[in-house]
Amino acid sequence: MSVNISQEAINDVLEAAHMMDRKGLMSTFEGNISVKRDGLLYITPTQTSKGSLTAAMIAVYDESGGQVAGELKASSELSMHTALYRMREGIGAVAHAHPPYLTAHAICHKTFTANCYPEFLALFSEIPVAPYGSPGSRDIYAGIEPLIQDHYVILLANHGALAVGSTAAKACARLEAAEASAAILDLANRVGSPVPLKEAEIARIRSVKQPI
Repeated sequence: MSVNISQEAINDVLEAAHMMDRKGLMSTFEGNISVKRDGLLYITPTQTSKGSLTAAMIAVYDESGGQVAGELKASSELSMHTALYRMREGIGAVAHAHPPYLTAHAICHKTFTANCYPEFLALFSEIPVAPYGSPGSRDIYAGIEPLIQDHYVILLANHGALAVGSTAAKACARLEAAEASAAILDLANRVGSPVPLKEAEIARIRSVKQPI
């Protein structure tokens, strides 16, 4: 039976991977991006520089878990990506990486929030931490489901971070924005004591819901 491979989906993964590589958010050995479209999952391959990926390298899997296209095997986190698409309606893409500031919070099992920073609050309420699970195993995503219903970015304890969205560009943009906020708050804490916004202003900013 022939499978209709979407070149558009492959290009979406490639563009997101190249962007994350340029911005230093995803290394050769860490991080992966996937897109789900028409029953097929398109994902970056394992242990390959995200900046040098080509269309032929993107691994494509059907709903039975069989690889139907791509010169290379998928990332070892394929099972996590597959599970995430089942957890929340509307997810069209997943980005997983180990950006330094967010990963520092993940290693410390510390939920990230920034009630002093409107740009963070406009996108996120907080970024919670899912319980630890061994990388590449089912345990790594066992604690994500209760969190993914209300959050677009989640920290993975002792591991890294992931973001979801309707497109790869949106998922990666959320991961980039969350990392930028974490970096800014780290600097603010070195300068002095961050001053939180008033509760009414926090509520006003958070009242605008972000589409997936």
